[in-house]
Amino acid sequence: DEGPVRIAVPGVPGQAPSVVRRGLLNVMFVPLLDAEDGYGLAYGGLFAISGYRNPTQRVTTTLTWGGDKRAAAEFQKEFSSRLAPQVRAGGLVQRRTHPFYESDADRQRLWGRAEWQLAHPVRVGSEIAWQTSTLQGDTEKTKSIGADLTLDTRVDPLLPHNAVYAKAAITQLKFSGDSVLATELEGNGYVGIYQGTVLALRALREDASRPVPPYFKSILGGSSNLRGFRAGDSIGDTLVAASAELRIPLTSPLRLARFGTSVFMDVGTTYDKGQKFRDQKLKRGVGAGVWAMAPLFHISLMIAHGIGADTRVHFGAGLTF
Repeated sequence: DEGPVRIAVPGVPGQAPSVVRRGLLNVMFVPLLDAEDGYGLAYGGLFAISGYRNPTQRVTTTLTWGGDKRAAAEFQKEFSSRLAPQVRAGGLVQRRTHPFYESDADRQRLWGRAEWQLAHPVRVGSEIAWQTSTLQGDTEKTKSIGADLTLDTRVDPLLPHNAVYAKAAITQLKFSGDSVLATELEGNGYVGIYQGTVLALRALREDASRPVPPYFKSILGGSSNLRGFRAGDSIGDTLVAASAELRIPLTSPLRLARFGTSVFMDVGTTYDKGQKFRDQKLKRGVGAGVWAMAPLFHISLMIAHGIGADTRVHFGAGLTF
């Protein structure tokens, strides 16, 4: 909310009216609430100062506590030209509990990013960053530069229907005396079946060209990629996962608040460099759950059984803007 505005009508004939905002600092605020499997509940706020005479630029500050302790500041700039990028730059200090090692994972990061909207569903981005990370007493200073390409035809990201979301990213990580090429490939398809029921399919692969320090290894388990196993069940230089989920709405799509149920199956594995995918044993989880979505809020509760493992409850919630 930028606060009250008014139209100032000039007393001089021929002079155009102007918009008068609240003041030099148009401070906006939104609350942040997120419950993530393996990290717990995080809460806080996002503050923004929008440009007084130039609404295409703003400065935001994020402060959160709980499962994700974070203090961050970011500058955002948009350009009117179609070929010009959206530019973002910022820095953050963060502490989370690593779900595999169950110890504090700290990082300080400075970064800059540019994004171009090539077409309505296609976006390309590039990012450069400097980071210091600490896990179990080991500190790594890293420089990185990367690029990514995203295809997104979803109209409603929370409950897509007959849509595709795909992402390909490549990043060069430079450690002290070593360089690693990290890649990420993700594909999601959402097929409408009958009366709002959607079959959601997902495939994910994360890989590093050489062994990476523990902080940068991919994490398997939990609601992010393998339900039925705890978040942080295993880590590795390479992660491969896939899922199939049937989402069945129980309310009309015309209602603001929507409720539904899901049944799903997840598979995944992770391993280090020198090992091969064909030699790995895929872990499988099956289950069902319920979800609810309303403007600005979503919540889900899933019960999954890891085949050959335990039965776990996965809970997620958040305020979405």
